[in-house]
Amino acid sequence: MNEKLRIPERLKVGFQKRDDTYTGKLAYVISGGRKKDPISWDGWRNKKIAPQEFDNVPIEGFVLNRDVGGTQRSYDWNARRERVRVYDPRDFEFEITVENVLLILQECSSIKGKGLEGEFVLAWSGSHVVLLPVCSQEYKTAVEFIELGEKKVAKTDIIEGYAYLTKNKENVMYLGRHAWFDRVSSYNSRWDKKIIGVKKHIFFKLDESNGKKCRNEDNYAIEHGFTKLAKKTSDAPLPQFAEEYEKLLKSIFVSIPKVLTVDKPEICERQYGWFYGNPVGVIRDNSIYWGMLTESQCSRHYIYGNSTVKEEDMICKYDVDCEFVLTIKNGELIKTKCEDVPCLKYSKKDITIDEVKAICKTVYIECENKARYKL
Repeated sequence: MNEKLRIPERLKVGFQKRDDTYTGKLAYVISGGRKKDPISWDGWRNKKIAPQEFDNVPIEGFVLNRDVGGTQRSYDWNARRERVRVYDPRDFEFEITVENVLLILQECSSIKGKGLEGEFVLAWSGSHVVLLPVCSQEYKTAVEFIELGEKKVAKTDIIEGYAYLTKNKENVMYLGRHAWFDRVSSYNSRWDKKIIGVKKHIFFKLDESNGKKCRNEDNYAIEHGFTKLAKKTSDAPLPQFAEEYEKLLKSIFVSIPKVLTVDKPEICERQYGWFYGNPVGVIRDNSIYWGMLTESQCSRHYIYGNSTVKEEDMICKYDVDCEFVLTIKNGELIKTKCEDVPCLKYSKKDITIDEVKAICKTVYIECENKARYKL
């Protein structure tokens, strides 16, 4: 069950007629106050039965009705999660997960003939409705999230080096506003221009740094403003501020990309027909022509079926099938389709095995602060 349970102020309930319920109505409950009802909810409910809305306040009188089965662990096409039906004192029934039932029985008693003891509200764990005991720690935690969501930090209280608690209960330290340069993946926004230097507010994640192994960029929270902050938690800059601030300035994330460089050649010693699928970066006019190395049609000087031909008599050439071009201009890493570059000569050009070894290199972007990263 998701630890960050969501408790809406209002509930909206749609109904279907069901003979196997106390009231003859099975309910599909969603959070109220929406501008538009979900398609799944509106398509499921019986349009002849008017939906109802309720305040989501603690009430008592819930009863565990019956197990409605489920074949979640089967390989059937209609496998569904196992559920238990609950009677709601507002005169309808709805379904909860077995995990939810275990939480309820852990926190309160189910008395024969009287139902569940104590008060409950409805909450959501992801897309699943949860019958939540008011006496549980999960309810108290969810209420804390609601209270944090209503809080905000004044702009005058945003000071570099100070610690803050976010509305998701994450502890962060403010490192200031810097131009943040995102790393560009060749798999995301493949053909689009992407500005990689934009002024943003950068926070260091204090919870992530406590011995947790993660990528360097995962240590930072990048925000356009301060709406996700709930409160300030320190009255002075933290002791580690100077060290983390220096690390940030020396990183690749806040420095302007300057030049495109290449390192030593990759291992390209494999024989003739094995090059299919190797990524290749070709440097030309301060741009990288990035593509895949593929085997072109080979010219083999032998008669079909003649097994006496020597390997050195075989002539095999290769193509660089260009996928996109990367160019740095004024702090922007621009990604362009190869067919949009009329001067490109590398696509579909036959090259020899020696030329392949010469251009098969690891490509880096070097920043003004001397930091660099590999594409």
